[in-house]
Amino acid sequence: MEIKEKLEENENFSFYDEIILGNEIIIENKMIYPVYMANIIFYKEYVPSATIDPLAFLFKEKLKKNNDTKYEYYLIFFDEDHEKYTEKIIKKYNEKFNSKF
Repeated sequence: MEIKEKLEENENFSFYDEIILGNEIIIENKMIYPVYMANIIFYKEYVPSATIDPLAFLFKEKLKKNNDTKYEYYLIFFDEDHEKYTEKIIKKYNEKFNSKF
């Protein structure tokens, strides 16, 4: 049995995962948002373990065509395994900026 399975069986432990968008970085016509995953383990009221792992960079690039301003969005992941978070990252971006990705 893995440690995580043992911890999940113990009612005193709880887990919290959250996708976090970092501060905006602006370079020319690109807005770049670092994307992280925060993992926190609680034991009763204590936090014995917390990690923040980098997942990706989210790019928002301003495109001007025929006096129209449009944006192109794309993600560059640090690891192929992180691609499974694509939908969650898009949802988090839309919630944070009240816009559509």
